[in-house]
Amino acid sequence: MKSLRVLPEVEQEIDEALRWFSEIDSGLAEAFKLDLDHALQKLMRQPMAWPPHLKGTRRVLLDRFRYAVVYRVYPNELLVVAVMHQARRPGYWLGRKG
Repeated sequence: MKSLRVLPEVEQEIDEALRWFSEIDSGLAEAFKLDLDHALQKLMRQPMAWPPHLKGTRRVLLDRFRYAVVYRVYPNELLVVAVMHQARRPGYWLGRKG
């Protein structure tokens, strides 16, 4: 199994989303975290299951929230380059490199 690496910018995106959902309802923040964890588990199990996206990436959509995990597949690792809201600032992450 390939290792999973998450860029520091992505960690910040996740923290910001969790903070925002917590302000609405702590249960909503926990639901987001579980949905994100589920998406990460899916891409770890079958990284090639999702179609190519932009600039050599792939993306897996969260089930409950309008977010997507954007990642690159390398020989020894999966690199998460964004956890993005699907309707905000499209393509903001395109310049990110691992």
